[in-house]
Amino acid sequence: MPGTHSLLSPSGAHRWMNCTPSARQTEGMDEESSWYAREGTEAHELCAYLVDRELGRDTDDPRPGMEFYNAEMQECAEDYRDYILSLIHEGDVHFVDTEVSLDMRRWIPEGRGTSDCVLVIGTTLHIVDYKHGKGVPVEVEENPQLMIYGLGGLDLLDGIYDIGEVRLSIVQPRISNTGSWTITRKDLLDWGDDILRPLAEQAWKGCGEMHSGDWCRWCLLKASCRRRAEDNLELARLDFRKPPALSDEELGEVLSRAGNLEAWVGDLRAYALSRLMAGGVIPGWKAVEGRSVRTWSDAARVADTVRNAGYDPYRHEVLGITAMTEMLGKEKFNELLGDLVIKPRGKATLAPADDRRPAITSATCDFKD
Repeated sequence: MPGTHSLLSPSGAHRWMNCTPSARQTEGMDEESSWYAREGTEAHELCAYLVDRELGRDTDDPRPGMEFYNAEMQECAEDYRDYILSLIHEGDVHFVDTEVSLDMRRWIPEGRGTSDCVLVIGTTLHIVDYKHGKGVPVEVEENPQLMIYGLGGLDLLDGIYDIGEVRLSIVQPRISNTGSWTITRKDLLDWGDDILRPLAEQAWKGCGEMHSGDWCRWCLLKASCRRRAEDNLELARLDFRKPPALSDEELGEVLSRAGNLEAWVGDLRAYALSRLMAGGVIPGWKAVEGRSVRTWSDAARVADTVRNAGYDPYRHEVLGITAMTEMLGKEKFNELLGDLVIKPRGKATLAPADDRRPAITSATCDFKD
């Protein structure tokens, strides 16, 4: 379950392994608890509860005190529970526990963390991580956070059970992103000794080279980082021609870099606004009041007034799938409406070559039609 993170937390490994000085440079900076983070924390609590309850363990139901609990969260947690149960049914179960505290100090200074679920089935150590986010699909292959948890699992259980391989799994049900990746025990330990430990030592000391990339998304220094600014401003020095004049190779390079540039500009705008609202001065810029939309001061009174005048103040329409599921319950929904739910083909969109979705062309779409 998300909580207080150490300087070199497993969840931040993608950042501090690629940009080792960032760990010390962001040390002590305040990180606000966002709406998304609090929702994710509650989702993790629900996931652990459902698994523990299924295993017959005495555990308190966290739902009565939750702020964000809804039908979607329940369904996602049930998907996670069912995934864990599917693993348990695979074979000879030696160990299974939720919210497992792991010690990774053999590789990371003061390295500790909590894995959502750890299992030993046959000779395989399973590390399962639940992701409640729906913005970015989390890749499981060579995922440093899960690999670090895998090392912690080996440190905890390798002397007790005969472990030959480590299977890392991501369950991200809100965007149907569930997958696994397996690495041998030896290869994971070699990665920990040869790659993780040296980078962790650099990060702990605050040394090494700064590098920008997609890991900047989660860095507290992302808006004011000079290295990120220098890397993105390189785009401004390119001698751009109009897109039709670019070669396919040039177009691919520009698009790859433009994504980071767009994110950087957005971070700069948010940072500049916060500085101005706090009384700072940024030459050439000021904070102003944006466009607002008219709204009712008292919706109930509006409805009563219009109804008394002989009109219907409401627009009646069929509930959406999520709201209908919440009203009927998942089982009743499937019974009554399961055959009436369709999922149209999505609109064509641009994606990196390593995206797991299959490539399409206008010809393949015509063929499917």
